[in-house]
Amino acid sequence: MSSNLTHTWADTIAGYVQGFNAEARTFELKTSDGRSFTIELDETTGAELLRNLGEPYTDGSGHLDDVLVTGRYVIVYGIFYPDGEKMRYTAKHIELVGRSGGDYGFEEPTWWIKQIDQLASFYRRAQFGNREVDYRDYRTELHLGGSKTQSHVQETDTISRMVYGMASA
Repeated sequence: MSSNLTHTWADTIAGYVQGFNAEARTFELKTSDGRSFTIELDETTGAELLRNLGEPYTDGSGHLDDVLVTGRYVIVYGIFYPDGEKMRYTAKHIELVGRSGGDYGFEEPTWWIKQIDQLASFYRRAQFGNREVDYRDYRTELHLGGSKTQSHVQETDTISRMVYGMASA
């Protein structure tokens, strides 16, 4: 990527590892549309295994030399830095989408069921706490911080969006 830009910016790039250079602390990444990027690693680069809502964090930062193998799909959040006539990209966070190169966590048979279960549980707790559901307590008018107002107005468009979201899931 060549540019005469003089500022930095952060962006996310997803693609397939094409090669890893442990000595230079870089790897080549090719996106699904065919663009190639040289990704730099530094002492602050972190990595984690993709996780479902409600699952614990699994750190992969100490294993980058082992997991950045050719063909592995990764999602990289990093910063573009101007460097003369070109741009450098330094990874700040790498999401490993599966435990091995051809593994995609979101293709597991129960992945989306678990996601929906976690979302629905969150919505229920956010609206009703841990008590029995009483839709007379359902609120669609909230304060900026997300807490309920004293208004008992229940906007049907908001309720219908919640129902639609649950039904679609």
